[in-house]
Amino acid sequence: MPPDPAEDQPSYEVRLTEPAEMEVEAAYLRRMQFGRRSAERWYAGLARALETLAVFPRGFPLAPESDALGGNVRQMVYGKGSSAYRILYRIIEPDSEEQGIVRILHARHAAQQRLGQSSDNADDM
Repeated sequence: MPPDPAEDQPSYEVRLTEPAEMEVEAAYLRRMQFGRRSAERWYAGLARALETLAVFPRGFPLAPESDALGGNVRQMVYGKGSSAYRILYRIIEPDSEEQGIVRILHARHAAQQRLGQSSDNADDM
């Protein structure tokens, strides 16, 4: 049997920041309008998606607003169409004493304005 590529990868701990926790909770509560089962399925799917970051944190591209957030911010899109959420995160590399960390910074609906963008584009002219 071929070796599992995940075994060669360091494992990272996935941690949500307080803003990310609040955004996930708010998204869950919005999903409750479609019923408890819908909200629970959404949350379980999000938890599974976040678990993939523990093994493959570099599997997703840099976020468009990475520079505005201090650089090296990646995004994973969870869901499809009008249910899509952008999970913004930063990778903290492991060292000899500690496990690496994937710090979830935000969980934003894909339709929301990008972080760092002004709501008035008149300044861009």
